[in-house]
Amino acid sequence: MKKRFSAFVALAFSLSLATMALAGAKADPAKHAGQAHGPAHAEAAGNARKVHQITGTVVDIDESAGTLTVQGRKGTVSLKAGGKGSLAGIHAGDRVLVKYANDTASSVKKVPAKK
Repeated sequence: MKKRFSAFVALAFSLSLATMALAGAKADPAKHAGQAHGPAHAEAAGNARKVHQITGTVVDIDESAGTLTVQGRKGTVSLKAGGKGSLAGIHAGDRVLVKYANDTASSVKKVPAKK
């Protein structure tokens, strides 16, 4: 009788450990799969970057460094130009529509000033 009780207790303990291990694996599958965390690794894993846009006034621009700062209704954004984000013909004071992800502008277009 003692052997059966001991075996039952050992089995119950083993099942409880297995249940906790499975619960942890379901809670954070990326951690247990050995995948790295962070935005650079998310892109490499095939996750799309979230694209934002801002319409505002160019406060500062540096064509040689490829950077610009845009003041919009919700705040100010400092960005690097990349891809189609050429800064040719853009000057401080111009009103622009900028599409960007992270800190890189993918598109910079002049828009008519508000009247």
